Amino acid sequence: PTIMGSVAPYNGFTDLTTYIQENYLEEWLDIFPGYREIIASYNGKILMTPFDGDLLHLFYNKEILDYYNFDSPRTWQEYNDIAEQVHGKIFPPTNKTLMGSCIGRLPQCAGPYW
Repeated sequence: PTIMGSVAPYNGFTDLTTYIQENYLEEWLDIFPGYREIIASYNGKILMTPFDGDLLHLFYNKEILDYYNFDSPRTWQEYNDIAEQVHGKIFPPTNKTLMGSCIGRLPQCAGPYW
């Protein structure tokens, strides 16, 4: 665990999984997946709740959204849904293949999500 140090493997944190799932699931699912899965969780348990993060901007291409008739995404889920739907499609104005997202969300991954 890169964020939690050596405490997590020795049960040094309270498991918040049930509490979050029963009381704050909608809010939890709106947190950037990298924070949820890599920073706040360990071995499938939610051990922290992120209050701050360094991902301050959401970038998207309005030309692509307009072409495929999508509204601007307001949540990470909306962003993910759009990314999944356009990934691999040819964008006619440029004749280039689209990559759904270029935000790395896996450990040691700086590449595309889809």
